[in-house]
Amino acid sequence: TNAAGAMTFNSQVTGLGLADFLIGKPSQYRQQQLVGWYPRESYVALYVQDTWKATSHFTVIPGLRWEPYIPPYTKYLQTGTFNKAWFDQGLRSTVFPKAHAGFLFNGDPGAATSKAIVSHNWAHFAPRLGLAWDPKGDGLMVVRAGYGLFFDYPNFDRYGDLQNTSPTGVTVNLTSPAGGLDDPWLGQPGGNPFPVSLASNSFPPQSYFNFPINAKKPYIHQWNLSVQRQIGSDWVASGSYLGNSGIHEQTGYEANPAVYIPGASCVINGVTYSPCSTTGNTNQRRVLYLQNPAEGQFYQNITQAGDDGTRSFNGMVLSLQKRRAKGVTILTNYTLSHCIDDGLRQDLNTNQVAERRGLDRGNCELDRRHNFNMSTVYATPQFSNKTTRLLATGWQVSGIVRILSGASMSVLSGLDQALTGAIADQRPNQVLA
Repeated sequence: TNAAGAMTFNSQVTGLGLADFLIGKPSQYRQQQLVGWYPRESYVALYVQDTWKATSHFTVIPGLRWEPYIPPYTKYLQTGTFNKAWFDQGLRSTVFPKAHAGFLFNGDPGAATSKAIVSHNWAHFAPRLGLAWDPKGDGLMVVRAGYGLFFDYPNFDRYGDLQNTSPTGVTVNLTSPAGGLDDPWLGQPGGNPFPVSLASNSFPPQSYFNFPINAKKPYIHQWNLSVQRQIGSDWVASGSYLGNSGIHEQTGYEANPAVYIPGASCVINGVTYSPCSTTGNTNQRRVLYLQNPAEGQFYQNITQAGDDGTRSFNGMVLSLQKRRAKGVTILTNYTLSHCIDDGLRQDLNTNQVAERRGLDRGNCELDRRHNFNMSTVYATPQFSNKTTRLLATGWQVSGIVRILSGASMSVLSGLDQALTGAIADQRPNQVLA
């Protein structure tokens, strides 16, 4: 993705991003090994469903779906797993001896037993039930209700950064490189590691992207209740409640954050830093480095996937429809809804540490509290007069109106103000009500 190298200038030196660029002082330099990415995934599902007319007014539609999770795998890549407990124990891979403590692969005791990215889950059974009731049996009014359990499948992009993790890929993230644009690798242990020989299984100091082996798979409860009523011969009114709840949605957090150390001067692993915490010593303040400098020096950012995200949606939908009569068709609906989640994103990159991810909980990215839509069509009639028929028959006049709430906005600073070494922007502190 960033084989050519990517630089970020965010005003940490001069106070202006453009000025930092002009003097050649990036706040971050990121480079990755050029590597192919060929994910594959198999899918199979079975379902059984029945429609039972319990009475002349009441219909029941039960169903059951078996939808096992067969995880994606890569034909040419060998992905590993980092585990903090393995790091604490000093466990090292026997499959890739150059890998550092805490990073194990398929074939290592206690690690994954296959080359799949995550584990299989065969016992995925999803029930669903639909109900329909015609109170009077005249076909003019119906009450419907439904519930279903559905399993969710992340797209391949969710796993994409695994290609940029050793041994087949490498991602190096330098914070405020001392050499600037002249030489980003100045002062870095071992210098410039690129290009990395895949045959050597090299493990230079780098950033990692990590999925737990037995991550729980996301699923969604979904339910609805609606009432529909025919009015006259050509009007239909309906009111519906829609709801769902997502469980085990995939989240992401920084698993190796830099620790803010207060003070004007202090010593970290025999080196004096003044002040104690700056963007220049981010990697020396990371959790793994402070715990074990000999092994921790090889770990920069660790983007860790989690399985504890939730999302809920509740909505009311009111609609009114006029079927075509006398050339006029009207369709209008209004939705009042609210979606709340844990700040779920398409990718897993995040600036939050695990214990502060709850601060991301709020309106979903696509939340729209109010949504009104109306469309009308008028078709001119078939006139009897020949001249009028030629000029006026067959025309349609239509109009569409849409009014909806705006999206929520998150204000980002563009700076690592917390000095946590995060690769994403951080939110500023609120100072006024």
